[in-house]
Amino acid sequence: MNPEHRKRIDLYCDIIVPKLNIKKLWPKLLENGIFNIDDINISTWKRNFEKEETVKSIWLTIKTRGPSAFQNLLLSLQQTDHEELAEMLDKQTFLMNENAEINDNYFSRIKDTSEPLQIKVRKAKEFSSSPSNIIETYRMRSNPRGLVLIITNIDYDPNVQKPRKSAIHDKTNLQKLFEEMGFSVETHCNLTGKQIINCVKTFSQRKDLQNVDSCFVIISSHGKKGEENYTEIEGVDYYSFHSEYKKVFCSDIMDCFTSEACPYLAEKPKVFVFQLCRGNKRQTITNIPKQVTDSSENHTVMNNARNILKEKPTRNYSDFLIAYATLPGHVAFRNNITGSWFIQIFCEVFMNYAYQYHLCDLLKLVDSRLEKVTDSGDCQTVMVETKGFHKYCYLNPGFFGDEEKQ
Repeated sequence: MNPEHRKRIDLYCDIIVPKLNIKKLWPKLLENGIFNIDDINISTWKRNFEKEETVKSIWLTIKTRGPSAFQNLLLSLQQTDHEELAEMLDKQTFLMNENAEINDNYFSRIKDTSEPLQIKVRKAKEFSSSPSNIIETYRMRSNPRGLVLIITNIDYDPNVQKPRKSAIHDKTNLQKLFEEMGFSVETHCNLTGKQIINCVKTFSQRKDLQNVDSCFVIISSHGKKGEENYTEIEGVDYYSFHSEYKKVFCSDIMDCFTSEACPYLAEKPKVFVFQLCRGNKRQTITNIPKQVTDSSENHTVMNNARNILKEKPTRNYSDFLIAYATLPGHVAFRNNITGSWFIQIFCEVFMNYAYQYHLCDLLKLVDSRLEKVTDSGDCQTVMVETKGFHKYCYLNPGFFGDEEKQ
């Protein structure tokens, strides 16, 4: 099989496999000559035929089935009502302009490169909608598309904690990414614990939230495993040892955006991204000298807005999506020159694929690429949580149709 085709099968594995109806697809894989009835793997697959790990094994094995297997796979998908998945794999939708394609393999050299990712967003040409008649789509058409708050803590006391100098690239790339996608971005750097929570509260009360369809809050900082296993965000004054230090937990950030606290965002997607350590454990497959981690070495809403809630009952915690760079109790890695693994891959995936794919699939692709970033045994897993986030969310980057600027 052509190396480019093998690359596509790997790239889209975690997005496509959960969507496959393997019972429907399998006969066509046989009929179109991708597999033979006496294939040595079939007896093993049939024991747990519909399990996702089995479907993934079948999918990845297609890479070994010869030069015509890719085209026969596209045909099989088209013949079994998987046209959208076939289009995803097809050359016309895969290839981008030359610059975008070069940037689409940044993740493969993220550990060792000294060149920061260059942001170039591929714009949508239409508003995307749910492929399902059952699952709805969040409205994502406003101009700006949403408001984004980015908090980046870089300069800690070097006598106590390592400064996060490369995090400036995370901040710069996130700001450029969201601005090119059509969002309005507010950024802050080097905040104390008290300043973090005050900044978030002030942002959550912005009147212009009523005019946009979404909100992103992104915090890049040192962090740790806090009380009762809650993830704690470390302000730049975390080890100043003064009695007025304000502890801040990720849950405190989200509490500012409940339907009561922030009625202008009721029933709108609210996305929280946390690039920070959640403990001291290193996730391994066994020290990566160039890698450092994001843990320290030590360790009144307006009345008219409230009336909106009274008119229509709304769940308090709803339409929340939370993406953590790492698992509970574990460290998050970064290249000490170009930025964090997670944020740089996040930017690469969103700039290249947000024009076509919805938010949850984008984060699956981020984790799929992050899975491949290992060296000397260290690795990292994205953790995504949802609270009432039950619709497709297409960002429709850079496309506003006939919508007028609010």
